[in-house]
Amino acid sequence: MEAKSDAVVAAARQMAGLHDFESESYREGLDLYLADIAAESRITEEGRMRILGQAAMMLSNRLQVDDWLRRHPEALEAPIEKPLFVLGMPRTGTTLTIDLIQSDPRRRCLLNWEATRSVPPPEPETLESDPRLLELRAQLAAALEGMKAGGLPITHWEEADDPTECIFVLAQDFRCLMWSSLVPTPRYSEWLLQADPEPAYRHLERVLKLLQWKVKGSWSLKMPSHSLNLPTLKKRFPDARLVMTHRDPYRTMGSLCSMIAGAHTIYMGEPDLAWVAEHYPYEIAEHVKRPMEYRDAHGDEDFLDIQYADLVRDPIGEMQRICAFAGDTWTDEVEGRMRARLERDPQHKHGRHVYDLSQFGLDRAALEPLFESYRTRYDIPLESS
Repeated sequence: MEAKSDAVVAAARQMAGLHDFESESYREGLDLYLADIAAESRITEEGRMRILGQAAMMLSNRLQVDDWLRRHPEALEAPIEKPLFVLGMPRTGTTLTIDLIQSDPRRRCLLNWEATRSVPPPEPETLESDPRLLELRAQLAAALEGMKAGGLPITHWEEADDPTECIFVLAQDFRCLMWSSLVPTPRYSEWLLQADPEPAYRHLERVLKLLQWKVKGSWSLKMPSHSLNLPTLKKRFPDARLVMTHRDPYRTMGSLCSMIAGAHTIYMGEPDLAWVAEHYPYEIAEHVKRPMEYRDAHGDEDFLDIQYADLVRDPIGEMQRICAFAGDTWTDEVEGRMRARLERDPQHKHGRHVYDLSQFGLDRAALEPLFESYRTRYDIPLESS
């Protein structure tokens, strides 16, 4: 397995034209992940090459970040002040929340194109015309057309200049759920839930400091699985403010399982429904169990709770709550920008996502022991199918 890990690292070095990582903390996760990939015979050859290519690309960006910060160490001295993090279970409105937050020009979101194409740092004058943005925009347009032509479900979509998840930065340390969502990875997934996330969050902080070099604003970041790592997040960003989204966990589970099955189809041809049903209820339960434990220990002062039902019913009202929580002033300009975003990107823009727990041999009764205390604590309404 070591040789394959070395081959991915060598490919990254060739892509970047650079050799020296600031740290090799990525190596443990990469080795475990590639071992699972090698053992999974159902991955298609195309899927395998795509995964290895993504791994090399992520490490290539990390090499470039490390090199740039080595030449500009003064960037590391600039603080990241009072960042806002949106978290919660997946499929609970985190995307809608961060998309609307981006409408506020005072806020700085991690953009899709810059998360994995971080060097050189973006310039304010060319943030909307950077060649890296335009290249990714063309690639995504072609991919979207291909998915529509192939009848593939589009359960989540980000344009090149939309806010993206911190997961694509943490993936550069191989300590995040992105990699395990592509194909079944038993050993890597088990390791991931107990591994120390500190090196990945240290890399995230370094990337954010690079990206804020010239494009300023209060960082507003999103990743559902920040829920798993709150002690580390708060250690690295002690004045962080946390927006936690809540939704009927049984509908959430059905939506996520469907999304993971779709990823399996891309990389394996067919989804492993048994793996999805066995693994994901426990993993997603950790997204609510760990925050409840953290809040029991540290209190609720740094948290704002947002109900999915309220967000869908009155998105502007919920954004006003977030604005006040973040210490920002609500303005007519911000509201107008948010309403324009809602009109431009309505729910189900790329088709309605149809899913049901029964597709995976799951039902509410089987999941209640994992989620009912969470639903009761936050008074989360059940949704109809």
